[in-house]
Amino acid sequence: MDNLLPVMVQRIILGLVMCCVCLPVAAQAQEESNASQVDITELSLETLVNLQVVTACRAKKALFKTASAGYVITSEDIRRSSATTIPDLLRTVPGVNVAQINANSWSVSVRGFGQRFSGKLLVLKDGMTIYTPTFSGVYWDIRDTMLEDVDRIEIIRGPGGAVWGANAVNGIINIITKNAADTQGGLVVAAGGTEEGISEVRYGGTVGDDLSYRIWGKGALRDASVHDDGSRGQDGWSSLRGGLRADMTPTDNDRVTVTADIFSGRVGQNTWIPSPYAPGSLYLDEYDAPYWGGNILTRLEHDFGRDVNLAVQVFFDAVELKRRFQGGVYGPDQTSTEGTYTLDFDSQIHFPIGSRHDVIAGIGYRSIWDKFTSEPYWSATMSPSHLQRSIYSAFVHDTITLWEDRLALILGCKLEHNDYTGFEVQPSARLLWTPSERHTLWAAVSRAVRTPSRAERDQLYLREPAMAITNVNLSPTAALIGAAGGVRTLLATGLASGAGAGGYSIPVIPVVQGSDDFVSEELVAIEMGYRMQPVDRFSLDIAGFVNFYDKLMVMEADNLVLGPGYALFGLKVSNGRKGTGYGVELSARWEATDWWRLDASYSYQHVDTWQRSAGRNLLPMGGTEDSPESTASLQSHMDLPSGIELDVTGRYTDELASLEVDSYLEMDARLAWSPYENLEIALIGRNLLHNHHEEFKDRIVYLGDSQIERSVLAKVTWRF
Repeated sequence: MDNLLPVMVQRIILGLVMCCVCLPVAAQAQEESNASQVDITELSLETLVNLQVVTACRAKKALFKTASAGYVITSEDIRRSSATTIPDLLRTVPGVNVAQINANSWSVSVRGFGQRFSGKLLVLKDGMTIYTPTFSGVYWDIRDTMLEDVDRIEIIRGPGGAVWGANAVNGIINIITKNAADTQGGLVVAAGGTEEGISEVRYGGTVGDDLSYRIWGKGALRDASVHDDGSRGQDGWSSLRGGLRADMTPTDNDRVTVTADIFSGRVGQNTWIPSPYAPGSLYLDEYDAPYWGGNILTRLEHDFGRDVNLAVQVFFDAVELKRRFQGGVYGPDQTSTEGTYTLDFDSQIHFPIGSRHDVIAGIGYRSIWDKFTSEPYWSATMSPSHLQRSIYSAFVHDTITLWEDRLALILGCKLEHNDYTGFEVQPSARLLWTPSERHTLWAAVSRAVRTPSRAERDQLYLREPAMAITNVNLSPTAALIGAAGGVRTLLATGLASGAGAGGYSIPVIPVVQGSDDFVSEELVAIEMGYRMQPVDRFSLDIAGFVNFYDKLMVMEADNLVLGPGYALFGLKVSNGRKGTGYGVELSARWEATDWWRLDASYSYQHVDTWQRSAGRNLLPMGGTEDSPESTASLQSHMDLPSGIELDVTGRYTDELASLEVDSYLEMDARLAWSPYENLEIALIGRNLLHNHHEEFKDRIVYLGDSQIERSVLAKVTWRF
């Protein structure tokens, strides 16, 4: 895969040159057709802070008057960003922790518990969950999208289980794409650089007066990262995806939306693998994982009048991923296949009761099928290999006006039933006080749960050898627990030091096993927030929280099985820990002049966990300390003369002491020129302060450690 990158980049750069030479002529002819487009930079700060959001309560509300810690990345923010992926767009959001693990994997979390699969974060796209139930997280590489089609990204920090259900524990990310009516005409994007090449095409049109549509396609190829020793990894990835969206208004009171996406690609991985052919041995395997899938979503909305409306949504989503490990000197290659298929129905009705109650209520059903196949010696298996499970849900959300336009009490609750843990109840109570149009204060108490993933219930997984034990007559438990997190060293018989006279050492291979006794993780959160706009050009948003966690996932020592020259140490998934987290998040926006805007954010968070009961041999899994305590960002956006834009972002991320990852300061920059209204030429630089740096170490799947490199990208965007 990596050998293809130079050719790809050369072709894209050649395409950029051709665009620069040929497109100005065509662009001039199209200026009038694009003159009516609205640039969000021309909107006032007051309009920006009152953007309508739907994620907080499943109905349109002004962000400034929302009783949640919210943030919106607008389409203009996306256009002026240096990011080419959704995770990178989220780096400047307060309370959101983003770390790139390698070229195709990220840790994205809210308010702590960072992992490759961050289970306490629910991610949606147009209301469709893209959260995988297999590992409780998101395959961000598989769920890539065309950023030019994104209208906004709404981020709600804090629990949202009362509205969205299980897994919306620490936050929700909702990616909302543009209405087809807002993407009329054509769009071509060509970009190439030192680390990636991207090409995109889109066309939107109409059929009659009531139907708007768009079709789009995207191809991307990204280079592999480098290891700590400077060698090139095998984690590059390529993808092809396309889709369509249609928006219809058959009557003045009805709206219909249909979206469909298909995608395929291939990702490379570097993973430390325990060998079944040489117990106690560990090797860095390099493998490819092709994937494919698609989804279709239909949403129907009807207005009955008198502020009563109904929405019904149905989607089907399918993803298949195949992993092929190289056996090398340890045996033949091994393969496994993971397939997940989701059918979801969701409905809600929004209606007032009298003059003081604004009610939203709904019901839902989700059915999930999956299949897992693997070779006999595969280090991870799922039993049963095929499973179907269902989720039933109902919710109600009531905004009660206590003092008109000033004080409101918001009560909500969602009731769900799943096949693993039965009924789950997630209530919430929020208080919203708006003493004036420029000030908003809010407080909330909420409960949310994260339900078990398929792997936590049904997977059997051989992890890397954690250590060597000396004198097998002694219990290895205490020593093994002391080696929590594992040792990235290949331990074979006799390699351990300190064997006493007559003693000997053998490697211990942890065997992680799911458990039917594992139940939902629980959160009770107390939040408070304050928003202010003291003057027209400045706004400030402050949020604080205290989280109380219970039944957190750990590994519990199970049993020890001795083999010829090695030992298998059983670890069972358990709800063995509890904890607290607290923090504060700030974001500010200042329009210094008509042509210069500054955005700043700062977050502090801290999480402590401890055993729920004494006397148990527990090994905490990653996540409790795998997020930085402090993060900060400062963005500068300048509109310079002659159609030139300069955007610079500085980012600070605190150390990850548990993973031995240092703190770092980085800078991204974008310089763009629009010689014509529908033509933009941009030069983008990312991670400009260092040749490369480390951001995260995966300790669940044990991906090979990677360095994130500096990159430069040239990009041309043409609208016609």
